[in-house]
Amino acid sequence: PQRCIRLLFSSNSQNYKKEATMRRAWSLYGKALERHPVVTKMMTSSSLFGLGDVVSQVVFRDSTGENQEKHSLDPIRTLRMSCVGFVFGGILHGWYGLLERAVPKPFTHFARVPILSRLSPETRRVVAQVGCDQGLFAPASTLFFFTAVGKLEEKTFPEIGDHIRSQALEVLKVNYMIWPVAIFISFSYVPLQYRVLFTNTVALSYNTFLSYLYHR
Repeated sequence: PQRCIRLLFSSNSQNYKKEATMRRAWSLYGKALERHPVVTKMMTSSSLFGLGDVVSQVVFRDSTGENQEKHSLDPIRTLRMSCVGFVFGGILHGWYGLLERAVPKPFTHFARVPILSRLSPETRRVVAQVGCDQGLFAPASTLFFFTAVGKLEEKTFPEIGDHIRSQALEVLKVNYMIWPVAIFISFSYVPLQYRVLFTNTVALSYNTFLSYLYHR
C-alpha cells in the first residue's frame, strides 16, 4: 500500500503533502485494524455500502423513475444499505479468517488433477479458497443481502422470497463475472487483515449494481 501511494504522486511539494496525508491516513487505518479489527472492517464495509447506494441513486435516478427531483436522495434507503454493509463486514472478517485456517498450508491436495497439477501448492491453495468462496459464500451472501434489506423494509418472508426468485439469479451471474478474479487476486497478494477493505473497494461498483437492481 505504501508503494502504491508513492506511485500516485510526483515529487513536487504539493503532491508530497498529499502523499504525506495519505500515508498518515493509511497508518491510522492500519492501527485501527490492529486494535479493533472487526469493528474497523464493519465500519469500512458500512461506509462503502452506503456510498454504493448513493452512487446508485444518482446514476440510475432517471432509469428507475425514483427521485426525479434534482439532488433528491433517499437517506433511509442509504441507511438501510449501510446497516447491511455493517453486518456484512463482520461476516466477511469471520469468513476470510475461516478460509485461512480451514484450507491447509502447504496445500498438497489435487496435485494429480490434470488441470491443477502444474500449479504450485500456493496457487492450488488459492484456487481452493476461491472455489469455497464462490461455491458456498457467494450464494449465501446473496440470500443474506435480499433477506436483510427486505426485513429492514419490513417485508414478509413470502415477499422476500418473491424478490429472491426474480432477481437472485441475475445477481449471481454478475457475481461470477467479477468475484472469482477479484478473490483470486485478494488471496494471492493482499494480506489477511486488508482483504475486507480490498473486497469492499472492489465491491463499490458491485454494490451500486446491487442497490440499483434491488430498488428498480
